[in-house]
Formats: sequence, structure tokens, C-alpha cells
Amino acid sequence: MQVINHQVSKQTDYIIHSIVGSLLTFTILCSIGLSLNNVSAVTGTASDSTMATTSVTVAASCSMTATIDTAHNGNVPNGVYSGGNDYYPNGIGETTIATRCNDPSGYSIYAIGVAESGSNSNTALYSSILGNNYNISTGVYQAGTTTDSTWSMKVSKVTDGSSSYLPANLTIENSFDNYHSVPANYTEVARFSSATDVTLGSKIKTTYDAYIDGDQPAGTYKGHVKYTLVHPGGTDVPDVDTMQNVAEWGGRVGVGETVTATDSRDGNTYKVTGICTQYNTTNPANCDSYELWMTENLDLALSTNGAISTDGETTTALTSENTDLNEYGTGTLTPAYGYTCSNSDPNCTSGVITWTPGATLATPATISDFSYSTSTTTAVTGWGNDSYVPHWAEGRLNGNINNEVYTKDYNVIYTSLSDCVASNTPDQCAHWHIGNYYNWSAAVATNNTNITEYKTQYTTMPNSICPAGWHLPKGLTGSDPSDDSNLSDFNTVLYANGMTGDGGNPAGKDFAGDTNVKYSSTGWSKMSSDPFYFVRSGYVNGTTLYYSTGRGLYWSSTIATSGTNAYFLYFYSSELYPSGVTYRGSGLSVRCVAPLPSSE
Repeated sequence: MQVINHQVSKQTDYIIHSIVGSLLTFTILCSIGLSLNNVSAVTGTASDSTMATTSVTVAASCSMTATIDTAHNGNVPNGVYSGGNDYYPNGIGETTIATRCNDPSGYSIYAIGVAESGSNSNTALYSSILGNNYNISTGVYQAGTTTDSTWSMKVSKVTDGSSSYLPANLTIENSFDNYHSVPANYTEVARFSSATDVTLGSKIKTTYDAYIDGDQPAGTYKGHVKYTLVHPGGTDVPDVDTMQNVAEWGGRVGVGETVTATDSRDGNTYKVTGICTQYNTTNPANCDSYELWMTENLDLALSTNGAISTDGETTTALTSENTDLNEYGTGTLTPAYGYTCSNSDPNCTSGVITWTPGATLATPATISDFSYSTSTTTAVTGWGNDSYVPHWAEGRLNGNINNEVYTKDYNVIYTSLSDCVASNTPDQCAHWHIGNYYNWSAAVATNNTNITEYKTQYTTMPNSICPAGWHLPKGLTGSDPSDDSNLSDFNTVLYANGMTGDGGNPAGKDFAGDTNVKYSSTGWSKMSSDPFYFVRSGYVNGTTLYYSTGRGLYWSSTIATSGTNAYFLYFYSSELYPSGVTYRGSGLSVRCVAPLPSSE
């Protein structure tokens, strides 16, 4: 995939083209007929003949280039506002995007807003000096409907008469021929219906518009838009960078490599790293097997029907097409526990499974004064401490949705990204995102686990709120310490990376069975560093948030010693429990894992 970036002071366009098309095949038949009876110099009869077939394959090839026609600078002169209290900088910059593609099915161009870091679904003009509270949101200003500043984009086709770029088959889609909100999800902005003979290419021009309210503070605001070419036919939305598309891109992430992927359910992005789970016994420098681990905490807002959460994020319905939902109607796991199916099959072997968390999830619990501390407690409102009913709470600072929390060292907090970056790298600060708190029922996507099948120790739940293709790390699945397959995913990955092995089982692997086995604090600093970046975000229980920045707790998908407990990872300054046991009604953090083939 080729990326073309151009940086400007007001907006930046990212141009990406992807080649996913079919092949065009031309077949040439070379027929050689031998009729020797008519050749005067030769006698005899032709007894055989042959035909040779030659095939030439021409691959579909597409490209995009961008040319900045006018600088993307929109200036609001000091004290100059039309109407006395506002200003309209129209036509902010022009960029021509030229495309060429020999796919006869044509192609489409999609657009999406991206953040300063390059992650998708960010549509605001970012205030680099003033902070997120003063960002300018995308939107088309309509008189009398709002007083907030907005910015928007428009796409038009170029009709310069060039024989190489003909506009005849090009159309502007989804009303982008007028100023339109910058999309938070990949949205088709132009379609080329066919590409034959000389009509291989097209050109579009993008411009931007802004309405600036008179109360908007002075400063520089920057936004980014990414354009992507898709063929054949333009029917597929780009998804090569989504968490859900792990089967397609996951194998290209090697051990120690990190990529950023977008969760298609809400547009949130996550750092994903290939982490070794078993090194070669003969050559310990070689990794025999590895997995993909999320190295940021899950930040999925749960709702009954895709409602908008308090931080403004919209979550689509959770189905087996975008979420780790694998079983329906088997055993005692019936539709009564929150599942529906798109067909009448009682086991839903070919339909789409949907999980509806329940009405209690319409509003998450809130942490009224999110003053992080290693020892003091923080009040929580609206948390239900029932181990059988899903509950969740958003990790936010003092109720301010624009200041997300980052943590690093023991008893140190950062209340904004800019504060974190002042002392750390931007990459580190991204990893230390708090994410949300989930009780175990919410984490395993089940409305009611007060049933026999899910009250038995070592039983692993088949579903979770992880993206499709991912799952919650499994906990201990048996009591035999000689069987490595009984080890939890936390056991395996921490042992392989030198985090455990200083106690417990003689072989060095943590095997708790039905009790906690702890290790010393030798791995304390590494737990929150590369490659794991586990965040010490504490836990919610009842009306209280405990030990924020002091202790890290992460759910597994496996039942522990009773019908109300589950296995989890637990660590703090002096102790590490890869297979701890805790009450399922508590609110813990979530990380997801995806298995991959053995590395080369």
C-alpha cells in the first residue's frame, strides 16, 4: 500500500490506494493446421495436428496522486467577522486527486477523518495549543441551528478536457457535491462506473469550509482527511486496518512489531503487538509461536441498540460479524440470556448471532471524582455489584470526556495527552490509556451466568465483547500441573517473556490450580512497559474505585472456584498473580488476544 501525505497548516490529506482487484485475462489462440496433401513436394497423408494456446494475464493496476493547488490555510483576521459575531472562511485550499485504474468494473474513492496520530474516525479540527475542549467539530453550519464552530468538505470532479482523465463516467456520491460533514467512518465520495479503453482515469478536487463562531479562541486548528481507492466495483468499504479483519492482516505482524487497528464497532483505535508465547528450546533467540495482543485497554461503550455513550461515541449492534460471539442456543446457553439469531435454527449454525446486553447498560456507571491514587478510594455512582448482570463504567477524569487518562509510574498520573507527552513518547502515552471497566458478565457477553453450565470451575466462556477474530485470554482450564494446555493465556505469555518462573511450580511456570500463586515484584516495571503496557487502572467494586494507578487487574474468560468467581491477572508493586481469583461482579480492565500461526 502506497501512502502519499501532504502537510498543510489547516488540513492534511492522506492519500492511500489499495489494490484488491481481479485480474484481466486475454487468451490468444495460435492455430496451426497441417494439410500435407496439398504440398506438391511432399507425398503422404497427414495423420495428426496440434494447437498451441498462449495465455497473457494483465493484472489490475490502480494508483492515486495528489497535487496541492492552493494552500490549505484559512485565516480569520483579528476582529473581522461577518455579521458582527462570526466568520466564514470558504474554499479553504484545493487539492486535486488524480486516479488511474484499468479495472473494467470501475472503482470508488472513500474518505474518512483521521487523528493527529493517524488513527481513523477523528473528525475534529484539533486545537494544538488550547486542548481538546476547544476543538472545532465537523458539521455544516445552518443559520439558527447552532452557535458552535464547524468545518466541512466538498468534492467536485475536474473537467479540464484532458484525454488521460475523462470525467464522463465519474459521479460524486452521498451528497459530497455540496459541503458535507467529514465522515467518521469510511464513506464513498466518488464512483467511476467503468474503466475501458482511454477512460482509465479521473480527477476530483476537494475543498474545505468553516464557520467560526465569535467566541472561538484564537489559535491554530488542524484536521486530517484520508482518501482511499477501492476496486473492483467500489462495493467494499476499506477494512484492511480494522481489528475485525485480523485474519487478513494479522499474519503480517511479526514478533515485536506493533500496528494500529480500528475497531469497526465504534471507530476506536488500538495498538496491537505480536508477542512470543514460546521460544525455541535449542535457540532461545527464536520464537516458535506467538500471538497478537491488544496493548491498550478495551474502550468499547456497551449499549442496547447502538446508543451514543457519554463520551460521544456510537457503538453499533454487537453481532457475530463484528464481535466474538460464537455460540447460541447450545446447552443451557439459550436466547433467554441475551442472544438472538437471524434464522430459526435453534443452534444458529448459519445465522448471525446478536447480543443485547440489557436496559441497565443504556447509561454506564460514572466515577464522580476520578482523582487517581494508589491507595485512596474514589466514589462510583450507578455500579451494580451483581455477578450475573452486565455492568460497565467509563474511565474518565472528573467527568471531563475530553481529558482521557494516561498512567505510567507508581503514583503518577497524566490528565491529558499533552501532559503525558511532555515526559514520555507519544507511543507510550497511547498505550497507557485507561479504557473502560467491565464486570465479568459484560466481558463475556452474557446477560445471566447464574446457570449450571457457567458455575463450574475451569469452564471457559465461548463469547466475549472482544472484536470478531479476538477473544478474552483464557484462564486455568485444569488442575494437572504437568499439562501445559491447562495454563492460562496470561501464564503462558508471561512465562515466555521472563515475567514468572521465580517460584511456584518447579518448572518455573505458574500453576495455581484453585489457589493464587504469587511472584515477587521483579516484573513490576516490565508489566507496564514494552511489549505489554498493562495499565494499573485499579478496579470497581460496589460504590468505589480502588487502587487506581497502583494495581492492574484484567479478566480472563474462565470460571474459577465457585459460581461467582473467575480467573484474572493481578499485579502491583510487590506481587504478581497470573491466575488470581476474584468476584465476577467487580469492574476490571479488558485486553483481547488473537492466535496466529507459528512464526518462521
